[in-house]
Amino acid sequence: MPVIRIEIIGEAEDYGKNAVAVVHLNIFEYAKKHNLDHAKNILLFAREQDIRTIILPYMQPYGPVIDEETTSSRRMIRKYALSVNDPYILTLNMIARNYGLNIIVAGIIERAGSKIYISSIMISPYTQLSMIRHRKIMIKDYERKLGISPGKAIAPLKVRDTIVASILDDEFYVPEMIRLLLLENSSFLLYGYSQSSPPKNLTNLVRTYSYVFSVPIIVPGSIIYYRNKLLHVTPTIVTDSEGNIIYKYVGEEQKIIIIPDHLFAGPASSNVEMDTLKLIARKYRTIL
Repeated sequence: MPVIRIEIIGEAEDYGKNAVAVVHLNIFEYAKKHNLDHAKNILLFAREQDIRTIILPYMQPYGPVIDEETTSSRRMIRKYALSVNDPYILTLNMIARNYGLNIIVAGIIERAGSKIYISSIMISPYTQLSMIRHRKIMIKDYERKLGISPGKAIAPLKVRDTIVASILDDEFYVPEMIRLLLLENSSFLLYGYSQSSPPKNLTNLVRTYSYVFSVPIIVPGSIIYYRNKLLHVTPTIVTDSEGNIIYKYVGEEQKIIIIPDHLFAGPASSNVEMDTLKLIARKYRTIL
């Protein structure tokens, strides 16, 4: 078992049955088998702490292999794309069903038939689907050239009473999308972005958005290695629904951060009229 420290936000003795854990984790670029073995150990250890929902970082299976500055190719992207029958997805499904875990990965490269997407996913024992996903809608030009398709649906990751509004990369700069995602009273907003090109002023953006939308925001961080060389460390950030940073960590030590369920007690609200949001959704579908 890798060395990993547990932190509980607020040091609560009882963090509740609906607590969420986010993992600040080592990820080794291009080393899918190693990263999967690492994730298995972390998930089982988290379940021993009576955690039922756990969040793994963006591109946990293989690191940030899509980057405008790298020599990414269509062939390489298809190599790392995960279908529902990939051993990585099958293994997470097995763990979820055997141990009663909701497993969220903030971002993967997903293969669905001939299409390739960048997706955030939830794997849960409480649905017959292999995974529930949000497929990234705002695709950059270089991603299109790599054969990545835009998603079409704006909907949260939802299983029973676990509802997560998930956004990826530049979608964070589209407030209308966030408002749409929060319509179903999501417990929190999950933001995943490429570790090799983090947004500028990330902390201020997260604080502002959590205040404007009255929603807790979770940003999973990670420690990226290529072989044994450290490349990037990105922050793990958690806010409350009032724009306060209640946890931030940027470091090379791996951690499981437990967020007590009382922090999600108030459902996210939106003051936008339903008719307006439906119009926005139609415009997105027309554009894409």
